[in-house]
Amino acid sequence: MPMLAIDHQDSFQKLLNSQNPDAVEQSEISALKERIIKAAAPYCSGMLLDISTALPAYKNLQKEGTILPPYFLTYTTTSYSEVGAGERLTNLAYTAQELKDHGAQGTKLFLYVHPKTQTFAEQIAVAKKAQDDSHT
Repeated sequence: MPMLAIDHQDSFQKLLNSQNPDAVEQSEISALKERIIKAAAPYCSGMLLDISTALPAYKNLQKEGTILPPYFLTYTTTSYSEVGAGERLTNLAYTAQELKDHGAQGTKLFLYVHPKTQTFAEQIAVAKKAQDDSHT
């Protein structure tokens, strides 16, 4: 069974308002994600959610009695910050304990890694920190 990844923010803002994505309210994104989660739930073995919009949608459906698969949460709110010319550095927004406290069965860490960039060692350190944190 497939897993539904619905942890995206920017793409949902652009989908709802391509001319002015920043004008989209979190509640609007959450409402769309709730409809998607409900439709996909019977066909998924798990879901990858973001805390700000997909998790509230999931919890609303849970309260209504919708049968849902387990979910995973992402360590980041945005996947990266720009560092220098074309390099990206992942920023952890949560700890493993915070994600567990939100009910996550697992986590996602999104990294842009290339061994020839100046940020390579920093990205590996971010991954190591997330891994170590997950085992405590």
